[in-house]
Order: sequence, then structure tokens, then C-alpha cells
Amino acid sequence: MFLAGRILLVLGGLQLFPLAVALREPAADVRAFAVSAFGLLALGALLCFWGRQHKWYINVREGAAFMMLVWFSMTISGMLPYLLMGELGFVDALFESVSGFTTTGATSLAGEVPPSLLLWHAMMQWIGGLSILVLLATVLPQVSGCFCISMLMRQHSSESRRLQHIWQEARRVLKVYVGFTLLVLVLFWLCGLDAFGSLNLALVTLSTGGGFDRSILQGSWLLQLAVIVCMVLVSGNFLLYWCMGRSAGRMRDLGHDSEFKTYLLMVAGFGLLLAWHLWHMGVYDGADSLRMGFFHVLSFSSTTGLTAAAVDTWPDFDRYVLFLLVFVGGCIGSPTGGIRMMRLMILFRSAAMGMRRTLHPHMVTSIQVNGIPVPPKILGRILHFFFLYMAVFFVFSLLIALTGLEPLEAMGMSASCLSSVGSATMFGGDMTAFASLRTSTKLLCSFLMILGRLEIFSFLLIMQSGFRDLHRKW
Repeated sequence: MFLAGRILLVLGGLQLFPLAVALREPAADVRAFAVSAFGLLALGALLCFWGRQHKWYINVREGAAFMMLVWFSMTISGMLPYLLMGELGFVDALFESVSGFTTTGATSLAGEVPPSLLLWHAMMQWIGGLSILVLLATVLPQVSGCFCISMLMRQHSSESRRLQHIWQEARRVLKVYVGFTLLVLVLFWLCGLDAFGSLNLALVTLSTGGGFDRSILQGSWLLQLAVIVCMVLVSGNFLLYWCMGRSAGRMRDLGHDSEFKTYLLMVAGFGLLLAWHLWHMGVYDGADSLRMGFFHVLSFSSTTGLTAAAVDTWPDFDRYVLFLLVFVGGCIGSPTGGIRMMRLMILFRSAAMGMRRTLHPHMVTSIQVNGIPVPPKILGRILHFFFLYMAVFFVFSLLIALTGLEPLEAMGMSASCLSSVGSATMFGGDMTAFASLRTSTKLLCSFLMILGRLEIFSFLLIMQSGFRDLHRKW
């Protein structure tokens, strides 16, 4: 109850910013944000008061429940402005809220959208990116086994369960996140965007949310280069950034981080491949092919999903490459979605080790990342996660197809929601397909977006605990 109150206080306070923007709009819009913001603040204060006698430790099961509580609280809070304005119905508002807080960037809004709602949608994505970083630094290491986070922070499991530790880690992440947001905002403003546009683009890019107006990115190669720099930055490990900021002597750690180096090598390789093929097929000339190739490889591999061109009209090969990159994601300490580079590195090294053991059965080997051996328990969790991730993708592709979509459209939709890349729907059809989806499809997509951000393990822990309790009672 105390944690839920804290979350509602934060969300209510942040809704005061779109309320200030809404003061220039019709009175109904002002009332909607005022009722939502002050209602959340009041409810949050009441829950904090009721839960003031809370315990200071959480176990693994409570950590998973806390993650579910975070997403439930944010989803309900995000829906309120849309419902109170009358812009969307319940299911559409639910979909819009989930899409924002999971940084998917998909939208069911059509036509002209009030500036206050535009800002709130961008802020939902920004808050969602921040919450993902906080969960990665606090709860996820004990729930799903985030290897590099545990090794980097060197925290004992008992300490990571303390609520005081959670607030400390949240403040650390917040400092880096806000600092980067201000830096990127100024950078976009210097590239020619107005203040409101720079703020919106900074919020959606730092959170890897996407969903920004493509026409603005098409008009300026300088802005595209600035977004490329931002996407490289946001794909890195934010906890490593924080450690570097504390000690100048640790600046070299980023250059020695094998995960970040592998990610940059992958981007360079696929960027050159895409640039060559776009030039070879006559889509762009040499310079434009390089810029478009690297921009979109970074955009889809970091699960940002921003587009600076009509990617849905590109040759099938280029679109297929981007579709594969949707599953990658950035470094594991970043707000990106997907499987994450650290897990893929360990999976590939595990496969190579398995082949060596086939040839030399008595060979003693171990998988290392940055000189640190990967414990067998962590390797097992990563293998389980990969299997569950792909199983969820194919199962939901089938379920979404059963609602009336073509199989390729369903696969694009499933990849889009699971990896938090709203523009991935282009791989199977229209990039604006979310607005015309059936109610059942939107509900499936909403659940899939949350499942992807919960890292699957948390949801399964909650389900297992629920079945256990039910079995014990009956």
C-alpha cells in the first residue's frame, strides 16, 4: 500500500505539467487533467498514510508482485485524462496507457490531438523508461536474474530486498536519466526544433518510446544525426553511466564493456549491410543510404522505433533485417526492450561452448563476461527466458491472427508489442493499424506489452503463487 501511494504521488505530480499546457485549451481539457492530477495526489497521500507501518524488506514473490503493482497503478493513472476528456473509450484508453508506459509508442488516436495529450503521451513513455531502469536496478536481479546488473552493483541479495536500497537505486537512476534528458533536449533545440517539439522528441527518444511525427525527422539530416547519437547513448547501460559519473577513473569501463562493444559492432555490421543494399537497389544515393541505414538499424535494434523514411516501402530484404533487429534490444541496463544484448552474447557463447564439448567431452570450460564467470544458475535462467520469450511470441501471433488479422500482420503486431517497437507493425501491413484494431486484438496487445516489460518471469511467479494458494485452500 505504501509503495502504491508513492507511485500515485509521482504520477499525480507529473500530470501537473500537461495541466499547465491544457490551460490554453478548452475548459473540459483543463478539468480532465485537474481532476486526474489532484485525485491521484489525494489517493496517493491516503495510501502512504495507511501504509506507513510497512515492513522494510521484500522477498522474491513480493518483488514480482511489486512489479505487477507498478504497471497496474501506472496503467490506471494514464487512462484517466483520456477518459475524462472523452477522447477515447475504456479499451482504447487502456491500450493508449499501456502503450505509453511500456514505451511501445503505438497509438489508437486519430486526427488532431490536443498538445496536452501529446505531452502526456510522451511523458508516459518517459516515466515508463524510468520505471524500467528502476526495476532493472532493484527488483529484476532477484526475480529474473539480470547478470550484469548484479555483477556491476555488487549487492548482496539481502540488501537488494530493502526498501531503503530501492529508493537509493531509484535516485541514482533518476539523476542519470534526467541529466541525459536535459542534454538531449538542448541538442534537439540546437538542431532547429521548437521548445515543445524538442521536449517531446527528447522524452520519447530517451525512453525508446518512438511514435514521433516522421515528417519532422525527414526534413533535417542534422536532427537525424542528433537522434542517432541519442539512440547510441540510450542503448548503453545506465548503471554503468552512473558509476562512471561518480569516478572519472571509471570512464574507461565503457570502452572495456564487452556488451556495449558487441552492440556497436552489430550496429556497424547491419548498418553497412542495409546501406549497401539500399544503394544497390537504387533506393538512395551513397550518403543517404549510409544515414538511413544506420538510423533505422539503431532505431529498431534499440527498440526506439523512430522512422525517418517510408520504411514500409523499402525492399523486402531490408524490412526483414529490421524485423530481426526488433528482437535484439540494447544493453541490459538500458530502457530498451527485446531480449537484450547481454543475454544474446551469453546464448551464443553457450552454443559455442556446447560445440567444443561435443568435440572434447572432458574439456572444462566456463562462460565469462568482462572477465566474470557466468554462474550456471544465471545461464539456466537466460535459456529459460529465451525459450519463454519465443514461445510467447509465437503463441500471441496465433492468438492475434485468430482475431481476424493476416498471419504476417499478426507476427508484426506480436513482435511490436512484445519488444516495445510500435512501428514494427509495418512488417506485416499498415503502420497505423492499431487505430482500427478490434477490441479483442487491443486487449491481447495490451496484455502482451505488459508481459514483455515484466520480463515474463514476474508474471509467471505471480501465476504460480496464485495457483499454489488456490491449491492450498481447496
